[in-house]
Amino acid sequence: RMASISKNSMAQDLTRGRIFTIMIRLAIPITLSNLLQTVYSMVDMIVVGQYEGSAGLSAVTVSSQVIMLMTMFVMGFTSAGQVLISQQVGAEDHAGMKKAIGTLFTSVAAIAVIMTVVGLTLYGPMLQLLNVPEESFKQASQYMIICSAGIVFTYGYNTVSAILRGMGDAKRPFIFIAIASVLNVLLDLL
Repeated sequence: RMASISKNSMAQDLTRGRIFTIMIRLAIPITLSNLLQTVYSMVDMIVVGQYEGSAGLSAVTVSSQVIMLMTMFVMGFTSAGQVLISQQVGAEDHAGMKKAIGTLFTSVAAIAVIMTVVGLTLYGPMLQLLNVPEESFKQASQYMIICSAGIVFTYGYNTVSAILRGMGDAKRPFIFIAIASVLNVLLDLL
């Protein structure tokens, strides 16, 4: 028999109970997290549009798409890790769960380094490829540099969220993104 997940672990047993209830319990915080991330981006655009005008708004809009592409790339890895962690939790295999978590962290950390280097060195050619208007290019470059330098934090959030969700906890990732959204609004205004 496999080593069981301890009772004081953060992992939740999702193998017992009504499937619909379990799905709702997981889906609501995930859906709200996605909604908050959309609002987070919209607030960026509203604030930039109000204070920087159309050139700033163009810069953020185009740069955000490149950053989103970089983020979506790692979300495939974190989703796969989440599934593996869920399988280990369901099998009550603590050692397997720890191995899956360690592998996920290592993989995402390596990808974060690569994407940071790509973002910081190739932002100019990427923006030129997207035909960013000349009046927006400087601001788009600055936004890309800032976001690329912070990609490790975005990847970290996605990794920790995948681990928690894999363990059956969708509430903490929602709380993390809610705090980040409030801070984002305050810092945008600052």
